[in-house]
Amino acid sequence: MNIDGDQVTDIVLTHADPDHVGGLADFPNANVHIAVEELHALESGAIRYCPTQFEHEPKFVVHSGRGESWQGHPARSIEVCNGLRLYLIELFGHTLGHCGVIIERHDATTIFHVGDAYYLRGELDDPHHPVTELAEARAENNDQRLASLDVIRDIRSKLGDQITMTGYHDLSEFEALAMR
Repeated sequence: MNIDGDQVTDIVLTHADPDHVGGLADFPNANVHIAVEELHALESGAIRYCPTQFEHEPKFVVHSGRGESWQGHPARSIEVCNGLRLYLIELFGHTLGHCGVIIERHDATTIFHVGDAYYLRGELDDPHHPVTELAEARAENNDQRLASLDVIRDIRSKLGDQITMTGYHDLSEFEALAMR
């Protein structure tokens, strides 16, 4: 994208699994926003995380629940320099501090990045979707993971076409978003 790594000021993590944080060291000056629950899990030495990916000592900005909400769901607002409104939405389960990221853009469109709360959007409509077994196996707390899917369903039903949802692993969503 022809952006110098030093120009990136903020990175918002859904969670700290290796496939989500592998490039953090490329942005040494960025503030790395993370939920306090996820940072605690990372610092606990849980086997799912890769400590070498954090040896550069990223500048964590830790967000804890302060009674805020977004569309009726627990949220944490994030301050960034460009004036966008961002929120971490609690979608615990995949990891102990997994959050979705809401981006309210200046043009009044909203993007909801759900991270790994689902692997494929089909999970929202089919509880027996073939990828469900993988999602359950990778979840730190499957009951929380299922409750997080309900949060996503609720937001989708409330906002419909007013929100663009995308997950990390659903390539069809990424391609559709890239075409916009």
